[in-house]
Amino acid sequence: MGLDAQNQGAGLPQDKGVGFIAEEVLVDILRNRLPDMSVRLSTSGEDSGLEQIGRGDQIDTVAYLKDRPAMTMQITTARDKRVRDEKIKSLRDRPFVRLDEMGLKDTAIPKTLVWMDPEKVLAFVNSGDPSITESLLDEVFMGIINSLKFDLAMTKNPAEQQHIMMLLQLFEQKTNPN
Repeated sequence: MGLDAQNQGAGLPQDKGVGFIAEEVLVDILRNRLPDMSVRLSTSGEDSGLEQIGRGDQIDTVAYLKDRPAMTMQITTARDKRVRDEKIKSLRDRPFVRLDEMGLKDTAIPKTLVWMDPEKVLAFVNSGDPSITESLLDEVFMGIINSLKFDLAMTKNPAEQQHIMMLLQLFEQKTNPN
C-alpha cells in the first residue's frame, strides 16, 4: 500500500504526504525539546522510502549525542494494521543498525519505531497549537521509550545495554520532569 493510500485511509488528501511531513515535525520537536541531541533526516541510502519496506534499515531520522550516532527512528503515520505490523516486524528482526558513517569498532545503535497521528501532525503544522505539540511529543517519546525497552530486551551486548539505558534515562526524564 502506497503513502497516498495510507493517507486516504486516514481521511487525508492524497497530496499531503503526511508521512514525510511527520518526519520533519519529529525532527523539529526533538531539536526543540532535547537541545543536547541533534537530529537529521535519513539519507537516500538509509531509507529509500516506500520501496524499501521489508528490506534494509528503514531509517527516517538519525539522532546524535555528542556528535556520535545515538539511535535511529522509523516514523509512521499509517493506520493500516498491515503496514504497522510490517514496521514492527522490521524492528523485531533488526533492532540495531550500523550506519555507513560508523566505524567497525562502534557499537551498533538502536532502531526505534514512532507512530504519529496524521491528523495531529497536520494540525501541528497548520496551527502550532501548544496542546497539539504536547500530545505529539507524548506520542513520539512513548514510541521511542517503548522501542528502546524492546531493544534492551533483545540484546545481550553490555555496550548496547549501557547505551540504551542512557537513552532511556534521557527520554524518561523528559516525560517525567519531576
